[in-house]
Amino acid sequence: MLADFGVIITQSGLDYRTIRDFVVEADSLGFSSVSMSDHFFSRMPPIELPNLECWTTLSALSAETRKIRLCPLVLCNLYRYPAILAKVTSTLDVISGGRLILGIGAGWHREECEAYGVPFPPGYGTRVHQLEEAIQIVKSMWTMDKPSFEGKYYTIKNAVCEPKPVQKPSPPILVGGSGEKLMSVLCRHSDYFNFGSFYYGTPDEDYLRKLQLREKCCKAIGRNPKDIKKSLNTIVFIADSRKELDVKISEYARKFGKSYLDYKKQLEQAVVGTPEECRSSLERYVNMGIDHFFLSFPDPFNKEDLRLFAQEAIS
Repeated sequence: MLADFGVIITQSGLDYRTIRDFVVEADSLGFSSVSMSDHFFSRMPPIELPNLECWTTLSALSAETRKIRLCPLVLCNLYRYPAILAKVTSTLDVISGGRLILGIGAGWHREECEAYGVPFPPGYGTRVHQLEEAIQIVKSMWTMDKPSFEGKYYTIKNAVCEPKPVQKPSPPILVGGSGEKLMSVLCRHSDYFNFGSFYYGTPDEDYLRKLQLREKCCKAIGRNPKDIKKSLNTIVFIADSRKELDVKISEYARKFGKSYLDYKKQLEQAVVGTPEECRSSLERYVNMGIDHFFLSFPDPFNKEDLRLFAQEAIS
């Protein structure tokens, strides 16, 4: 199958050993990337659940793995000053031997910002403009000796950043989010068109419309849309039999306070089924042009699902 497959770890409620063991297994099975979210609170109730910080955890995983790429999905631009982000991303790319994918977005979690004292501009357009300036600064510090930049929101002056990233001309960037206001930033600066999620029944038509908008935007700035990989986040429920699969779905339906039928309907666009059925779902998305998948396996304690998927659904 002509696609890459990465794994997403939702770190809420997990200790480092569990995360490490899952990612080391994914690395050994040939998965192309590991991702986690950039949130200070648990995304699952209660918010007091342990929730390891994204960047620190990815840095630790770089020493535990050999080939798998490290991709925050995605960093919140509001949490780190761009020049500092340029420095830490350069460092991780060097330490990991060139395995960084910089996933970054404009930021949306007002409550988290307020709790940690991080300024939260209320206008989405403002946050998008901040994101574009931040990416420009990061790219310049990755590639230039003493770059300077004076924007509306950020400024640097002769900002030395050594050592430079291993990847040349620079590590790939994934701009997260599917809002139309973000499209111009994505087309100018991103190496991935990450539509987001088909977890809960996002229509194919919406995705195809966004692809058309992307092509129009790329044409306007003179960029070839084929230079931007098309990626997708989705959840995976896999089992050897339909009976075993129904048990897994029922367990998660109860976990989220939903009926089996309601939760199963939410998963209609996800990758769900036996290995053969999962493969068929993936092939449908590949035929739509998807060439990189970010996959969320619901149970990080169950590495058998990871092995079954790698060995029978995509081998």
